[in-house]
Amino acid sequence: MKITYEMTRNWLGDDDISEILTDIANGDYKPKVLKSDILSTVDDLIEKLPDGLQKYIDRIGLNILYRNYHKSTNGIWSRAVVNCREEGDGFICYEVIVDFGCLDDTRNEQYSETIFVYHNGREWDVNIPTQTDKETK
Repeated sequence: MKITYEMTRNWLGDDDISEILTDIANGDYKPKVLKSDILSTVDDLIEKLPDGLQKYIDRIGLNILYRNYHKSTNGIWSRAVVNCREEGDGFICYEVIVDFGCLDDTRNEQYSETIFVYHNGREWDVNIPTQTDKETK
């Protein structure tokens, strides 16, 4: 796994960076140990989704995929990226970008839909914009 800037910043936290750099420069902090220490804190970066939201997003993603492709089509795939957006009065909305497509010997298609998921006080709800951004690659 490649170490990202965000991983390093998370790992450093409030530590004095000059002390760490001094240890690295003097050979006291080996690169393998450094990488291991950074990776040990990666779980802190992963935002935990509220109860039920992951399952709800999974169902929506599959519905989007199966709305565009038959379930038995070879090479279909989908993935989702979730961005938390806090709006006024502490209202939290999750922007979910669902990428999906088909990759096989005869085609290489990729599409994207953005949906907005929020909790209305009783259950998870979704706002799906009516226009689909489709681009074939």
